[in-house]
Amino acid sequence: MIQKFNFLLFITLSFSLMQITAQTAEQNAEGGEDHPLISRYPGSAIYFYDMKEFDEYIVPVAPLTEGAVEGELTEAIQAEGKITRIQYRVKERSTLEVYRNFESALEDGGFEILFEEHGTSNMETGKWVRSFYDKYGGQRAISMRNPSFVGNEFRYLASRLEQPGGDIYVSLYITTRNTRTTIQLDVIESAPMGTDMINVDADYLLDNLERKGFIALDGIYFETDEATMTDESKPALEEIVRLLEDNPKLDFYIVGHTDNVGAYDYNKVLSKQRAESVVNKLSGEYGISESRLQPVGVGPVAPVASNARNEGKANNRRVELVIK
Repeated sequence: MIQKFNFLLFITLSFSLMQITAQTAEQNAEGGEDHPLISRYPGSAIYFYDMKEFDEYIVPVAPLTEGAVEGELTEAIQAEGKITRIQYRVKERSTLEVYRNFESALEDGGFEILFEEHGTSNMETGKWVRSFYDKYGGQRAISMRNPSFVGNEFRYLASRLEQPGGDIYVSLYITTRNTRTTIQLDVIESAPMGTDMINVDADYLLDNLERKGFIALDGIYFETDEATMTDESKPALEEIVRLLEDNPKLDFYIVGHTDNVGAYDYNKVLSKQRAESVVNKLSGEYGISESRLQPVGVGPVAPVASNARNEGKANNRRVELVIK
């Protein structure tokens, strides 16, 4: 069934959502279009559209922490790949009616429902928007500044379709205000990023180290939420080895950093493990003396950009070389 996904899922979702017909161009925001795998709800129009070929998306898979005006995600999946965000609006349809149609279509298409959430007041809706979409989703322009995004109730769903070339996630949020229902549909098509666009040069590293005393090691990549380096890290590692061999009197801290997604203690441990992974690779496979390299993990406490947006989070997840 998975091998036939591109055709069968489109048919399933198109006809499960009440045999939706194409909408006129006048009903769409400029540049907006339906995702090719998931049809719109009948009668709805696109009011916001954004597509990035490669970015990060935080997929909630557990409830928020309780008892605060703004909560924290208690568990989430960090997905990377092509991200399409579409906001629809439709009149005189309940959140439950819209939700059940999407839920049924996704399940018929082979998606696994990972997490569902439901709020019955604008207070609960506001908390969800502030705690997820504003904080992690970087979508302020279409959330708190847009009253339709905070309605009288909300329903949220996160789902996943496992694929050999990369899982596909669907994040669905529905809320209602007066007679208008807002549908936020985010589709994340996981895929590895092309990593041959930037080359790390040992001379460039040394120049920056001499000027600043430290440098971020661009080109070092880890598996999502793990300390295991990917094969794409090899070119950068080889240039770091050349730098260390050409400058045998220099000793370094290898410092791991994370963004602020997740618990502080967890991020502190993960950042240390990633730094240790770099040290182990340099000493174990390339023969660099371990006495020259000291792994340190600082977690999220030294950001270089705001964690309010995905671009900032990506910059904050890094490993740095610091002269002792």
